[in-house]
Amino acid sequence: MPKPANVIRESKDSKRLGMILRTLVGQPFVKAELSYLGELTVHLGQLVPSSHQRLADASRGSFVLCTRGSRWTVSLSEPPCLVGSDRAELDLSREVDKASGLLTGVAVCDVSLGQSPVGRQFGPGHSLILRFGNGAQISITPTEDPDNTHLSDWELFTPDRMYLSCGPGAVWSYLPSDTNQQGRESA
Repeated sequence: MPKPANVIRESKDSKRLGMILRTLVGQPFVKAELSYLGELTVHLGQLVPSSHQRLADASRGSFVLCTRGSRWTVSLSEPPCLVGSDRAELDLSREVDKASGLLTGVAVCDVSLGQSPVGRQFGPGHSLILRFGNGAQISITPTEDPDNTHLSDWELFTPDRMYLSCGPGAVWSYLPSDTNQQGRESA
């Protein structure tokens, strides 16, 4: 399989990372859900059917943002609501569903990156903030990696079959989505 011209491996260029993330501006919120270990998955863009046979009745956004092991918050201004990864699991799922319902259809109006306040073995990571047209915001902040798992801090899957992997630390990659964690193409 030929490599796309826009493949980027292990970059620390935060300006270029910001340019890739600007594609989220104007994208409507589709839904948010909790996945494995309370990680937040945010669906943006157009609603598309799942391509997986077992999930034929499910749909997803054309952009899918996954928080991995990072801290995250969803804050709404109307009605005031703050939901975050530090909450108890039983309340969390219900609160994410409620916040998701209030955000459906609202477009992203700004995306910003910041240095994570977390000092890490691999250097500081990138915090990500999505701001929405109704004043709501979703923020993702990298956390410590005590188990030395080397997992991404957060990931973005795009409609053009690309995968943005940010972290651990300030390093990020932009690869075809059929590439595995080690940067090799899947069979």
